[in-house]
Amino acid sequence: MAKKRRSRAFKESSQIIDIEEVRRQRNQKRKDAYEKKKAKEKTPNVSERRAIKIVRHRLVYTAAFFLIAVLMGLTVYNLVSLSAAEQVELERQEALLKEQARLEEQLLQVNSEEYIEEQARTQLRMIKPGEKIYIVPENDNEEDKQDSEEENKDNTSKSVVPQ
Repeated sequence: MAKKRRSRAFKESSQIIDIEEVRRQRNQKRKDAYEKKKAKEKTPNVSERRAIKIVRHRLVYTAAFFLIAVLMGLTVYNLVSLSAAEQVELERQEALLKEQARLEEQLLQVNSEEYIEEQARTQLRMIKPGEKIYIVPENDNEEDKQDSEEENKDNTSKSVVPQ
């Protein structure tokens, strides 16, 4: 059998101890100490000044996080819009290069002697020395009236016949 111990409070005294009462008191003390410890853990021992500082730091970190997130979002948006604009400009550049090629080809034609002579004869009604211009009607008498009105507006229907 284990050695029986007496409570410290009653070690030197010769009083009669009610063991059940002492156990209840001891359990109550332990329970109170446990609740005190638990309450202390719930409310950390932080001063008011320190608590304000912690809240301020959290706000600053949160604001910095959102600022970085917004800046990253704007950067991504700019990259996407620039990519779309680049695609549009590449298409425009391709169209301009096609037009440039067409205009260079037309320039080669315009600088040829045959083209210059043809334009001088049709648009400017120029003739070479010794040539005569004959105007040949294209339609009958009834249609001549309508055609004459059109010819007055646009003289391109007249043809030049060299001699």
